[in-house]
Amino acid sequence: HNKAASAVFCRRFLSEDFHVALIQEPWISKGKISGLSMTGVKIVSAQVENARTCIVVSNKVDSIPVLEFCCRDLATVRLMVAGTGRALLVASSYLPYDDVESTPSRELAALVDHVGRSGSELVVG
Repeated sequence: HNKAASAVFCRRFLSEDFHVALIQEPWISKGKISGLSMTGVKIVSAQVENARTCIVVSNKVDSIPVLEFCCRDLATVRLMVAGTGRALLVASSYLPYDDVESTPSRELAALVDHVGRSGSELVVG
């Protein structure tokens, strides 16, 4: 089902001209994110085995991965808002519904703290 879901996602992302997608539990094959091979996009995730989250960003968007806030359960990218010169941080966070003790993660808490200190804007999904 992961292959089919990934294929449907790719087709819709490109045909409906999406610019950003936050993905939790992407299809993993041999420890790597798979099934998201599309022309004109970049995949932002931590460079670890079995990442549980990633962000797909269209090359039409000015974006920079924020590696300081990328880990197995968190992917973060800085998007430049066209015409404003302002940056927006976008994060995809894996939040396990069955583990109340670990939610939110230390990494997500650190990102929120960073945003509070820097005055940046943040979207988390």
